[in-house]
Amino acid sequence: MGEASILAWFHSPEQAEGIKRKLEALRASAVSVDRISRFPEDGYNIEAGILASADVTSSGMSDGGGEPVDGRDILLTVVIDEARRDQALEVIRQAGGLV
Repeated sequence: MGEASILAWFHSPEQAEGIKRKLEALRASAVSVDRISRFPEDGYNIEAGILASADVTSSGMSDGGGEPVDGRDILLTVVIDEARRDQALEVIRQAGGLV
């Protein structure tokens, strides 16, 4: 069998870190937790400032287009054996992750 990759979004690093051990117990070959953003994080140079101000969410007059990952800026990345994929998905969903 091959490997499966899973991407899941969480509200907090603690949520994602809390299930990391469970996924490792399922023998995931790689598990990482990272904060993501749609803008560069390099000190807000002029280009990043322009991008941020042009975003529909910056005015406060938009709900952001109803993106399903709104408020979830923590990305859990998992590489796991295909045979354990469904178990891993269940663990992620029970912890509040969006797959």
